[in-house]
Amino acid sequence: MKDYGKISAFMLKKTSQDFRVIIDFQDKPIKLWNYTVEHIKQTHPDIADPVLFVEAILKNPILITEDELPSTVIYHKRAAKPLVHVAYVQVEKGEVKSAHVSDRIKGGNIVWFTESKDLLQ
Repeated sequence: MKDYGKISAFMLKKTSQDFRVIIDFQDKPIKLWNYTVEHIKQTHPDIADPVLFVEAILKNPILITEDELPSTVIYHKRAAKPLVHVAYVQVEKGEVKSAHVSDRIKGGNIVWFTESKDLLQ
């Protein structure tokens, strides 16, 4: 077998045990990899349970915007004012890249929004 290096070899060995699938509000399956959960735990210690945090955002967003990164969107969920919970999803791969708490709406063009009159109040 060819030596692909540590990262590539890891990528070749990925199995369904390495991720969970979350069905978003539009019934789209989105992968949440274990290494992404660990990334969220390490870089955002204020998030007690990254899996539940991401699942809540994907299942009940108020807004989805385009990110600067190609083929990436940002799901936003209302939180205690003035905060929002955000999750970055790589659309083509159907996977979460990161998630965190923010004090403002992220991204650019709006992809989807709730029709609620109090969207951003």
